[in-house]
Amino acid sequence: MCFEVLGIDIFLDDNIKPWLIEVNSLASFATDSPLDKKIKYDVIYETLAMLNLNQKRKRKAKKDKADQFNRR
Repeated sequence: MCFEVLGIDIFLDDNIKPWLIEVNSLASFATDSPLDKKIKYDVIYETLAMLNLNQKRKRKAKKDKADQFNRR
């Protein structure tokens, strides 16, 4: 399993229309304020929750990787 967290900068104009400014492949997780810390913590938490990691999936992934290695 492979994924990447991207930093996306969006500008909202007077009509609340979003404008994409840039997409960063090296998103910064440094925090400057309590709000910034909460937002970034939630991004990391939700990203890991989407991966649905648990012991059963971990054992299956290890077994699949070993099986794949043994087939070579």
